[in-house]
Amino acid sequence: MKKILCLILSFAFIFCLTGCQKKPQQNNVETQNKVENKSSFFAGQYDENETAYKNLQAIFEGQELVNEYGMPQYPDNHFVKIKDNDVSIRYATFKGLKPGEPVNVMQITDLHFNKLNERDIEENLPSVVSSYQNRPSFKDEGTLPGAKKSLALHKYFDAVVVTGDVIDYLTWGSLDMVKEHILDVIPNVMFSMGNHETTRVMQGTVSDDSSLESRLNIIKEYWPNDIDYSSQIINDRVMLIQMNNGNNNYSNIPLEKFENDINKAKQEQLVILIFQHIPIYNGIPEAKITSALRYGKDPTYFNRGIGANNSDDVTNKVYNLITTNADVIKGIFCGHLHTDYYTEILATYQNGSETINTTIPQHVLAINSSQNGNIMAITVE
Repeated sequence: MKKILCLILSFAFIFCLTGCQKKPQQNNVETQNKVENKSSFFAGQYDENETAYKNLQAIFEGQELVNEYGMPQYPDNHFVKIKDNDVSIRYATFKGLKPGEPVNVMQITDLHFNKLNERDIEENLPSVVSSYQNRPSFKDEGTLPGAKKSLALHKYFDAVVVTGDVIDYLTWGSLDMVKEHILDVIPNVMFSMGNHETTRVMQGTVSDDSSLESRLNIIKEYWPNDIDYSSQIINDRVMLIQMNNGNNNYSNIPLEKFENDINKAKQEQLVILIFQHIPIYNGIPEAKITSALRYGKDPTYFNRGIGANNSDDVTNKVYNLITTNADVIKGIFCGHLHTDYYTEILATYQNGSETINTTIPQHVLAINSSQNGNIMAITVE
């Protein structure tokens, strides 16, 4: 009887050990399958040679990159940090249209600078005072630590673009922060307009009697570029275009300038990267190629919005120009949603008389104060 009992206990012990060894392997397989089968909900490409990640390593040559989330084989859903630096880094790579050295661009978004200075206190505008009293978020330079760490990485890049909500609401103190921490440090930076720049009422209970024109004139004094539309060519290979869609439309975009820039890009074989605050409609009735990265927010946002059926005439024309020139427009970069998303916009381009169907990747970067600061690192090979 004792022998039988010992045998039973031995088998039980071996089974337990075997089960304990196999369980992690099964979990790893399940996790791997979820990523490999992501095509049903996520449109990111599998990068067998980890080319995009190698381009990121080249940007930060000499710095050790630490894995934060995801895997380098899936660059659209991979996040890293520089060792001993808390800034979260996403990245994307695009093929250039002509030979040349790689161009590296840094995106940062939704800084929400928030501060009152002596001028604000002296003016004592009721709307500003009420917003300050009632809005706890981002108060008194609350977002500055993460922003400074993120902005310090500008030295690794050829260009830097801030995609809107640079300030939380319009105060002189917030604008002073913009000048001190961005404009004086990165003179060639580009800004997109967000939906926060032109308001003084942010959870405040007192309305602002000033005109929109007067507030825009203040912003114009501080903005490093035209507030509605501007373009910049980097190393004769990449054209950066920033557009104002902070009011959920493109109604102020100069169509002729945009068309001229597209034609110039075609003639000179320039890759166009578009930077704006609010993401656009992906052209799909169901969010089959959209993913919320790391967070579980609803991705159906991209089934509606800018460029959808309820848009105004100018907005529709801008959206049409974007989605019918995918031979040169290779990527769209936004913020606004305060979390990380990746989607693809259904698009086309003409190859002679043939219409080619394709997609344009749209990367939505999380608010900078999340993850202690975050950036998007973009390479055009």
